Amino acid sequence: MKNEFAHYLDDLDWEASVRGAAHNPDVHLHIAIDGFFGDSPTDKIMAAYRSGSGDNWFATEREIYHVGKAVRVGDREWDSITFYEEGVKVKIPELEFPKPQEGEGVKK
Repeated sequence: MKNEFAHYLDDLDWEASVRGAAHNPDVHLHIAIDGFFGDSPTDKIMAAYRSGSGDNWFATEREIYHVGKAVRVGDREWDSITFYEEGVKVKIPELEFPKPQEGEGVKK
């Protein structure tokens, strides 16, 4: 997807940059869910969040964890995020991101 959005692919400190953007309510987030696993957009986001909350994740899953955490703790409003699949905006109902428990989020 060609756009003018910020990307963190070449950022050596990508996780801190993503965390900062996720918790900054002045930054509107644009998230492509292509390549995520799940039967629906909601399933894809929640699966990535769970995986990203553990200790065995891909970078994109960790990014979704940081976004979900920002929503969970009240640093980000749901309507400040736009999701895309195959370059098309997709509507995802507001999700509740649970606080990770020890042992959760680990890939099996």
